[in-house]
Amino acid sequence: MRNLGIGAFQQVERWPGVDRVRRHEWRQCFGGQAFLYLPDGSLGGAVSRMSVIHLPPQALPAAFAQFHRVLAPGGYLYLEFFASLDDSELGWAFDHKVAPAWRLSVERTAALLRGAGLVERARLIEAPPEAGRSFETAVLIYRKPPSPVS
Repeated sequence: MRNLGIGAFQQVERWPGVDRVRRHEWRQCFGGQAFLYLPDGSLGGAVSRMSVIHLPPQALPAAFAQFHRVLAPGGYLYLEFFASLDDSELGWAFDHKVAPAWRLSVERTAALLRGAGLVERARLIEAPPEAGRSFETAVLIYRKPPSPVS
């Protein structure tokens, strides 16, 4: 990647405007809280593809607060996860060959992101594939509000 002019910092790939936070950049703390070891406001954007499915549902509010903390004002979050259109619960555990995982309610996840101070910009719900897991996939794009002009 460095040969392409793309630098890396703390297992986060950086390219203009977007940073990809990898699953192992999360650290589990006591009480199931998630913490990103990145400076406040340091990312212009973050891409989380199927990473939050490995956090227990009760850790999601803290995880989303961390996304808000590390995003710069006006920064974007791309969040992709196995989803459910059922909003009776936040998440349902399922067998995953790598680590414990949860399928998440789209509406409840969106509410947690709003509660963390992020604003929804786009939403895509993909139907389950013909082969493979019979879960929908959700892509939510959220933005941290820009700083007020003084």
